[in-house]
Amino acid sequence: MTDPLVDFSVFLRMAYFDPLPKRILAVLFFSVVLWVAFQIPLIKDFGKKFNLKCSQILIAILFSALFFRIVWCVLAPTSFPVDTHPSSESFLINLHGWQISKYGIPLGADGTLATRRPVGYLYLLGGVHSIFGYHQNTFKFVQIIFGTLLVWLSFLLGKTIFKNDQIGLLAAFITAIYPENIISVTIPLDEYPFFVFWFSALVLISKNLNSRQVEHTLSISLLLALSTVCRTTTLYMPFILFFAYQVCGLPFRKSLMQLIVSFVLIYLVSAPWGWTTYKHYGRPSFFTTAGLSFYGTLNDRAAWHNGYIPRTLEDGGNKEILNETNPVKQANIATKVAVEWAMKHPKKVFQWFLMRNAALFAFDSVDETTDLNMLYASNTSSFVVHHHHKIRKMKNWAYSFCFFLGLFGILILCLDRRYFFWYKYPAFILLIAIFFYWCAIHGFFFGFKKYRWAMDLLLIYPASFFLWWLAQTRPFKIQKISLTQM
Repeated sequence: MTDPLVDFSVFLRMAYFDPLPKRILAVLFFSVVLWVAFQIPLIKDFGKKFNLKCSQILIAILFSALFFRIVWCVLAPTSFPVDTHPSSESFLINLHGWQISKYGIPLGADGTLATRRPVGYLYLLGGVHSIFGYHQNTFKFVQIIFGTLLVWLSFLLGKTIFKNDQIGLLAAFITAIYPENIISVTIPLDEYPFFVFWFSALVLISKNLNSRQVEHTLSISLLLALSTVCRTTTLYMPFILFFAYQVCGLPFRKSLMQLIVSFVLIYLVSAPWGWTTYKHYGRPSFFTTAGLSFYGTLNDRAAWHNGYIPRTLEDGGNKEILNETNPVKQANIATKVAVEWAMKHPKKVFQWFLMRNAALFAFDSVDETTDLNMLYASNTSSFVVHHHHKIRKMKNWAYSFCFFLGLFGILILCLDRRYFFWYKYPAFILLIAIFFYWCAIHGFFFGFKKYRWAMDLLLIYPASFFLWWLAQTRPFKIQKISLTQM
């Protein structure tokens, strides 16, 4: 059996040490060239000559985002037939959406209620299919709309955090052209509705942090609830919200009320699904039965780079889990077993936590989204098939630029007294808190890069700030000293 530390050292070399020098130099060179360009009067005054308003630029960005996503659907056709056994979570999303429109509930292979996937997007697709009829490309239209809405919300969040329209426009532009956001549109993914609800909540939360007041309590709570039924990873976001409120000095009682109302609405919105699972299995499951997967990442047979669910006693499986056929009860048992194992092996859990986060933010070319496009390509002569390697490389470079430009932006926000976020941009603390929250979730769960999408979007904001900062920065003035002064 391979030593996990030796295996990890090989991974580090391939994912970090080999690509990093070239990536850092490329980003630095780009930054220097851009800074020099901003010093040229013709470029500096380019925008002033056209006298474009913020709304006009934003509309142009939104139409560009819409155009790019439609073009990608043409270049990369995918197919998810409903009469084939599902081979991925994306396939399940499409299949369950069709099943809901036909039977009212998602079904497993044995015809019983399926409880593995979060149901928010499933029922949204089911509702669309019920109104317009089923077509295997329907989800693409839904995701094009949500993807374009995300560009607009990216503008609002950037503008709100930094109190600056220009930074908001830069954030919207990067979101519009970011390869992950475009390429994913042809694959059914929960992230599309999730991002729209989540970013809407973040905009309102950022407004509260800037004004030092607790407002929009019900709206924020409802948006977090809708986010949670699409992606269960936001279940504990109210704690992050409470933390950010307290760090920024907002009233404790109102912050606590926001926390309580958020959890109440999260469970109220999920209550219909909890009741549905209760009717079928005798126990409610408000979100998903992903506890088995959690157990798969925390047991003696798991590894830092993947999960492993033992299926027999000889394989090291848990007898109670193996004997349970009720999926809700099995998930509850699996979660309990995983927590107990983690408490007995804190050193290994911490080691895996670091390793999985290293995998999450790696710079190697492994890419699940383009692989899914290849897997479900309905036309073998399509653009994505012929240029698969180039697309992976482009996505990899886009992440590298976003990461390092974002890192430069964070350094300025933390070190430059003129832009120190603690005083000038207090809402930025929200992004910092979410960053550590996401690292905690996937450090204990999976370090797959497909879960990094939310982090990529958050990195766009300090990256946009850095680009804006470059445009504002002027050369140092060197004071001339005459000979008589010497």
